[in-house]
Amino acid sequence: MSRYRWKWLLTLVIVNLLYIPLNRRIGFSDSGIELMIGWDKLMPVWPVWVVPYFLSILYWYGSGWVFGRGLVEIEFRRYVFSMVMVMLVSFCLYALWPTYVERPVVEESGVFGTWLKWVYSHDNNYNAFPSSHVYFTVVTSYFWWKLVKGKGWLWVLIVGVVAASTVLTGQHHLLDPVAGLLLGLSVCLMSSKIIGRGGYESVNR
Repeated sequence: MSRYRWKWLLTLVIVNLLYIPLNRRIGFSDSGIELMIGWDKLMPVWPVWVVPYFLSILYWYGSGWVFGRGLVEIEFRRYVFSMVMVMLVSFCLYALWPTYVERPVVEESGVFGTWLKWVYSHDNNYNAFPSSHVYFTVVTSYFWWKLVKGKGWLWVLIVGVVAASTVLTGQHHLLDPVAGLLLGLSVCLMSSKIIGRGGYESVNR
């Protein structure tokens, strides 16, 4: 992988660090809202769903490395553009219109329950809308769908599992992953219009 691509991947990591102060409620508003609908009260919390919730992070970073090696230049630029845009749009929302989730009490004391409690203790309940887990997964899966033909069902499944995990861990309400899905798809489609047309290749660069 070229130094040029390493620099852009590192830039994505650095930009994403802005999530941390926003998650600590350092924004332009002193208040926040909880976006709930009636169906949210019906959603259970199953600690086992912390597994896909956590593994999705490895999925994003591992995929970034693959894309850095396997995408042709114009498609790599689309990927970087999409990642930067979803972060900038969501970070503006987090700062100007803070949203949060009142988390339930996790009573399970097993491995998954302990793991979920750890997530709660290290990730504040702000930055709820849109779900960053979902928009990162959508962007990542979109470019996998373009890179690996005939596996569309797999990338849709991954997005669905991660979206479900955001709700079933109590980390988000239903509107949050929906917003993450729409944001991710919109930016990916926008990248094709703004950056132009190009192809993909699966060989290492």
